[in-house]
Amino acid sequence: MDKEELILRKTENFKSNLKMNDILSIERTILANERTALSYIRTFIGILGSGIGLLKLFNESKLLYYIGISAMIFSVFALVQGIRRYIIVRKTTSEFEKLIRLNRKKV
Repeated sequence: MDKEELILRKTENFKSNLKMNDILSIERTILANERTALSYIRTFIGILGSGIGLLKLFNESKLLYYIGISAMIFSVFALVQGIRRYIIVRKTTSEFEKLIRLNRKKV
């Protein structure tokens, strides 16, 4: 039995037991994942802007220059982490999203 067939059997069993509470909790999880991704992007923009500001305003000070460079590097890591987390959770919830769409067509 291959992986797709196993997933199909599990989702068929799950689909028959899907209640409104389950549907709403899946929707909340999907929306929370999107909010979390947007907050990572907002953090990236804020830290990147702070780093650029430190570089432009305090370019005479070596310490603040290196702090600005470090902030810009850290902001890129924060963005990559946010995108990675979004993709992982999105893959997890994608099967449940398909079930929600099937349930909506029935109703």
